[in-house]
Amino acid sequence: MRRDARSRGLVRLVIAIAALLGLALAFPPVAAQAPVPLHDVGDAVGFGASIDLAAAADPYLDQLRMLDAADDNFTIGTLTFTGTLDAWVTTEVVAETPTAYTIQEDSAVGLRAQFAIEVSSTLFPAAGTHAGTIDPTYGCILPEIPSASRTASADIRIAYLSTTSGTSEWSVSEFALLESQANHTLDLSASSAVTNVPSLEVDFTACEIVVTYETSSVSVTADVDAAVRARFAPALDYFAFPIADGENWSVQSTATLAGTIRGPIGATGLDPDEEQAFFDQLEAAFAAAGLSVTGLSGFPIVLEDIRIMLGLDTYLADGVIDDVPQAVDLTLEAREGTMTLADGQPHTVYLIHDLPVGGVAVSTCSWVYSPDDGFIVGYVCEISPGVFVFELENVPPQEAEGEIDSTRVDYAVGGTATNPLADFFLAPPFLGLLLIAAAVLVIAALLMRGRRRPTMMPPPAMPPPDIPSSPGPPPSP
Repeated sequence: MRRDARSRGLVRLVIAIAALLGLALAFPPVAAQAPVPLHDVGDAVGFGASIDLAAAADPYLDQLRMLDAADDNFTIGTLTFTGTLDAWVTTEVVAETPTAYTIQEDSAVGLRAQFAIEVSSTLFPAAGTHAGTIDPTYGCILPEIPSASRTASADIRIAYLSTTSGTSEWSVSEFALLESQANHTLDLSASSAVTNVPSLEVDFTACEIVVTYETSSVSVTADVDAAVRARFAPALDYFAFPIADGENWSVQSTATLAGTIRGPIGATGLDPDEEQAFFDQLEAAFAAAGLSVTGLSGFPIVLEDIRIMLGLDTYLADGVIDDVPQAVDLTLEAREGTMTLADGQPHTVYLIHDLPVGGVAVSTCSWVYSPDDGFIVGYVCEISPGVFVFELENVPPQEAEGEIDSTRVDYAVGGTATNPLADFFLAPPFLGLLLIAAAVLVIAALLMRGRRRPTMMPPPAMPPPDIPSSPGPPPSP
């Protein structure tokens, strides 16, 4: 049911491509409430998906081919995209006491893709310095840039694997998260080779546009391992049972984080000025988040050489994350509906998503909670209520377990993966995973840059957009 072995993208880009799938389901309203679930040892769920990204991208490639056929000034010599995405999760109750459940959580996310294009056109901007005119009333009026005939090409490849394995403790009385511990790894290899790509720099003071053409080859690798523990006080009452249709609620807690994070992030092909600008902006982004950082001065980045201070307190040193308190403050909303689950039968479910300050929903993605299972059983993204563009669907747990094992092998980066990998789907918004999220953005910034001095996004304190960023939903990933 799977797998192509080539990739492009980063998970964020992948979910955007996956939106092309256009899966549609309707959610008729149902009047009910979801009570606190009761579990027994052995209760388990699974969910996930295998996605052929090439099929999802075909409509876009066809549009480019039609443009080629309709315009004599535009010729495509090469245009290929291949890729697959697998994301799988299992959750199982492995122990029970009168006051708490112990829940085992495992997940794997794999991505491989390759995109290649060669374009010839008579409409490329001519290289050189193009002067505008300065109007006494309107100031700089930029020039029209003459056209030139050129051929440009790009080849972008990515291989990515993340897995996680850990346990968490949930109270029996409220089904609220007490603590969690998990091992994570992230393996990535990405490259970008471009030839004759135009770069425009506008100088309004001199009132001119400088057009240059760049040829570069950049590669990025990451091999990150982390072990993170979190304890919540009070318990993180993510669900605030009973859940009702249209209800919204607040969740507050303090997570105390500790653990280790190690591994290198490497990059080759950058010129010295470009590399220095990148690290200057990365350091400024940490400073804007109130963190002082040392050990971020050049590639390779060695995570255990980085020291991060939170005020006067050491947050990270020698690869060790100290006990750091992190406030968790969420506002969530539930919408009730009906969905066919792994048993082939329709079930009442609740779609749970974040609400920003002000109470207006902006997220199009939700966790799917099933009262009949008592767990999160899926993840969906919608373009309108009930119209899915991306879905990790509920499957029998044994099937998801097999898919996790296959993903770890099939998407191994440079060898067989032996360590459980990054839990982007279930982990709460731990500050302790900041560097893993930042590592992904490092790769994105390096590969997607269009100028010699790129603008870097600040590293977020939780997973990147379009990847579930709530406190990892309850047990299921």
